[in-house]
Amino acid sequence: MFDLNKEIEYSLETPSLLEELYHKSCLEGREGAFLSEINRLYQINPQDRLVSAWYFRLHHQRDKLLEKGKGVNWVLVVTLSGILGFLFSIFSQQGLEMHVAKTTIPFLFLIWSPLTVTFINQYLFSDLYQKRKQSYILIFFLLLLAAYGSWIINQPLANFWSDEGYANHYLDIFLSHLPLLSWLILSWCQLSFLSDSQEHYSFFLKSIEVLLLGGILISISIAFITLFSSLFNTLGIYFQEELVRWVYPFVFGLVPVITVSLVYTPRITPSQQNFQQGFIRLIPTIGSIFAPLMLIFQVGFLLALPFNFWQPFQQRELLLIYNIFLLFTLGLIFVATPLTRNNLSLKVENWLRKVLLAIGTLSLIICLYAFSAIIYRTLYFESLTVNRFTIIGWNIINISLLITYLYYQFKQGKENWTKSTQEVLRSAMIVYTFWVGILLILLPVLF
Repeated sequence: MFDLNKEIEYSLETPSLLEELYHKSCLEGREGAFLSEINRLYQINPQDRLVSAWYFRLHHQRDKLLEKGKGVNWVLVVTLSGILGFLFSIFSQQGLEMHVAKTTIPFLFLIWSPLTVTFINQYLFSDLYQKRKQSYILIFFLLLLAAYGSWIINQPLANFWSDEGYANHYLDIFLSHLPLLSWLILSWCQLSFLSDSQEHYSFFLKSIEVLLLGGILISISIAFITLFSSLFNTLGIYFQEELVRWVYPFVFGLVPVITVSLVYTPRITPSQQNFQQGFIRLIPTIGSIFAPLMLIFQVGFLLALPFNFWQPFQQRELLLIYNIFLLFTLGLIFVATPLTRNNLSLKVENWLRKVLLAIGTLSLIICLYAFSAIIYRTLYFESLTVNRFTIIGWNIINISLLITYLYYQFKQGKENWTKSTQEVLRSAMIVYTFWVGILLILLPVLF
């Protein structure tokens, strides 16, 4: 992939080259990055006529797209939400349950995330036939994988697993990993491997905003239904359990598409979305508040470590906690990093970068320590199980990402520190997609 920033600066002397570069960026899904670089050049030298012309041209195009996308197609949103809610209610009924060893779960728990992503994707690409065709391939793969996992889970234990516990372990992994893969598949419906890292980061931030708003809507809906039910209970009227099993899943199914329609505009790229209103403005602020708290916690942990050094080597339950800690640390680094450097004063920016660098460095030390405990237990005490294979894989990937993050930060310096963090997130999304897909497909074969 070419260096867009350098190419733009080189093309400023020749307007025709800049025009060609713009169309090339659009073909590769990097128009958002092109706009960001023009914005940066305009802030540096607004007197440059060519840069000014491109600045107002691109902003006019963006404003027209935003204006076109302002009106939500509520007929489509309500229709998709109603169908999704109805499917949620059907798949949560007692007749549709999965039995794994001694565990019984509603079938909805297995397929809620692929169904949700399918309907969200239909809303986002309802009037973009060419992109919709491409996205259907990815959605089909996701639904096929969900069907494959559900079939594996529902098979007799002796057909696939050498140990009864492995079936339950695969169920846990399937339930926790399929939602992540569903989100990643949705991101690739919007993006491509060649898309600029800022596009990936913008999609990541918008996804968090959707998650926060969706959580609030679900909480309000549950509170309303509970209050409504309690009022009728005071009159001696009690709703049957069958009705409750229909209502709650239906409400959960209503929320996803409605939430996306409120915060995400179809037809424009993630980086062209509105980042000036809503929860999106609070996300980096929340991350920067938690960053120093995380640093204090890490320092305290390392001070206490010598006095309890052998605990992870003796208690395997602690190893899962370390794995979650590693994921949380990477997530905090991504969340606390601003979308652009223009969002922070120079003093706050320098402080935040140093704090995140310190967090990354200490996290790497802690996670290498935990990883050594995992390898030690695998080699000397226990065999390679389904859970241990999964945790080792996640540790290798996330430790590699931490090392890459620190390397980029020191190599590219503070001038490009936000961009380098976004590059790491882009790499993480690519690697996570392949790793989770491999896990869900190959675990029944390997064990």
